[in-house]
Amino acid sequence: MNLEHLYIQWTASLGSPAQAHRLVADAGTQFLELKDNDIQWLQVALSDQKRKLFAAALLVNAPAVPEQLYEPMLKAAVYELSPARVQAFMEPIVKAFTVKRVYQNLIEYIEKGTNFERAGAINAMHWVGERKVSSESGRHKPDISLMSLDDYRRMLYLNTFINNSDLDLRRSIITYVDMDPLTANAPMKELMEKVVKIARAHPDEYICHRIEVQLGRTPSAYPLPSRKPIDTTENTHKKSWWKQIWK
Repeated sequence: MNLEHLYIQWTASLGSPAQAHRLVADAGTQFLELKDNDIQWLQVALSDQKRKLFAAALLVNAPAVPEQLYEPMLKAAVYELSPARVQAFMEPIVKAFTVKRVYQNLIEYIEKGTNFERAGAINAMHWVGERKVSSESGRHKPDISLMSLDDYRRMLYLNTFINNSDLDLRRSIITYVDMDPLTANAPMKELMEKVVKIARAHPDEYICHRIEVQLGRTPSAYPLPSRKPIDTTENTHKKSWWKQIWK
């Protein structure tokens, strides 16, 4: 499979969404026949701003996702700047590798990553939560073992918001943290009060608005803003496309 040629065709067909979808859908059915050089192409494509959405589109339509693509897909989701595009990378790996595995790996990013990675992991975690309730379409059934992780994640979000002033990180947390006092224990409620106080006094308009949304006091009027790129990713993207493969 000549993925670079297919990518060029897909780019040229973007003016016709139906044609572009048909192209990747047909190619996705051939994924069981992927060769090592195809997998290598996809690994590098997932770190390339222009090609990673094409790679994700292929994997959404694939009957299986190779293990070698799990980490590159997860990283592509975490490093995606636009919250609206994160789902494209999360759908294939959650379906192929289970909710629990992806959930635990994202928790590691939130615990140990940079502020940029933490914010990206929180944005990606939203799409893991969306897959906890299963249907016949392939979504996973609820895992009782995840319930304790949910409580831990909630405390992690609250503590991180209080102790870390990074703007994008706080925006991501305030968008997705559960602020329902009816499902919170005493320590959570104490942290929630601090989060509310910080958010309401925050100079960022989105954070001030979003806390009221999370408390159920106003409808959502603003989408989560896209994040700013970081220098390390920008420098990576300046490298020659094929030099990344043959280095």
